[in-house]
Amino acid sequence: SSRYQRRVRDRFSSDVAEVKASKNPLSTGQTGAAVLGGSLLATAVSKEMVVLDADVLAGSILFGCTYGLGKKIGPIVVDALDKYSTGIATTMSEGKKVQIAAYEEAIAEEKSCYRKSKTGWRHFRH
Repeated sequence: SSRYQRRVRDRFSSDVAEVKASKNPLSTGQTGAAVLGGSLLATAVSKEMVVLDADVLAGSILFGCTYGLGKKIGPIVVDALDKYSTGIATTMSEGKKVQIAAYEEAIAEEKSCYRKSKTGWRHFRH
């Protein structure tokens, strides 16, 4: 679809004014589903299959607000939590490196003590 649009734009660029990208949240494939859903909802309301009382309106408004806030604030929260978890992972990695270095030093010290004690025992055996 975008390749076709580019070809048409390039072909008729002198005849057609530049068109800005649409800010409509519904893309080409989603408008049919939105129209179908809206018409089914309107039919259900007109046939009184769905009664719009205070509870239904309150629930739909609550759902709409929650959805909207999730779409707007969600990426900000995700970025903040990613930064926080990266900080925790970095701190834990540094601690792990310090512990590994301490264990390697302790192992080297134990090996040197073991070698010294072995040579000492050989010396006293003979």
